[in-house]
Amino acid sequence: MRISYKKRLNSKKQSKKKTKRKSKSKVRIPVTKGKLFGYHVDSLARDRRSLLQSLIRSKRATFSEIIKRLNVLVIYNKRKHPETSKKIKRDLDYIERHMSKYRLSPQKKSPKKKSLKRKL
Repeated sequence: MRISYKKRLNSKKQSKKKTKRKSKSKVRIPVTKGKLFGYHVDSLARDRRSLLQSLIRSKRATFSEIIKRLNVLVIYNKRKHPETSKKIKRDLDYIERHMSKYRLSPQKKSPKKKSLKRKL
């Protein structure tokens, strides 16, 4: 093999290592501190969930605001702090299950299909 060809192969391999990967998305969700009024991931699950429930019941924050805020925290923590992200995701699921009556627009269930049998 020619020497110049070998040099070109080596230079291509080195150049691949040096390049950094850019993020695919430039979308940034704005986050401001203190919107969840004392919600801390370090506290116990029952304390976090009772705080979120009291926020919704007292109408200091709407159901959709809390869901959006928790979702942003899940997204931002999922790579560097996966355990934290999982805790927040569990709280999010809990609030969606137990506090769904506080939604502004309830989710509509699909209508049941009527049976094709005729009554005689």
